[in-house]
Amino acid sequence: MASSEPEGTPRHEAPASPPPPHPLSSSREAALRIRQLEQELAAARDEAEALHQMLEDLPEIFERKFRQRLQAVLEHQQHLLADNQALRDRLFALGPAAPVERPRLPPANEERWGLGRRLRQVLRQQRGA
Repeated sequence: MASSEPEGTPRHEAPASPPPPHPLSSSREAALRIRQLEQELAAARDEAEALHQMLEDLPEIFERKFRQRLQAVLEHQQHLLADNQALRDRLFALGPAAPVERPRLPPANEERWGLGRRLRQVLRQQRGA
């Protein structure tokens, strides 16, 4: 038998391919894979729903935390104002017996810009005097 290939040249053969899978086993594997993917999809949807619910709850959580902290600050402010008034009362009780006009504290709800304007007026008056 004569070969068209020169002598000493290695012959290349196609690699042996695995036998084709049995149709029943491949359909079982596909069904298992489909179930696995469906379970992963359901888990991902559940997680997405839980995250979505958490996002909806965030504004309420922040609002509640803010109110709690604000309440503590407001209570502290009230205590300071009460202490301030008590100290003023004691100071004036120690003062002269002659009637003296007591300075009034600005109302708690006075706007800041009003205080700044008043301060500028007082400073201008002091510079002019």
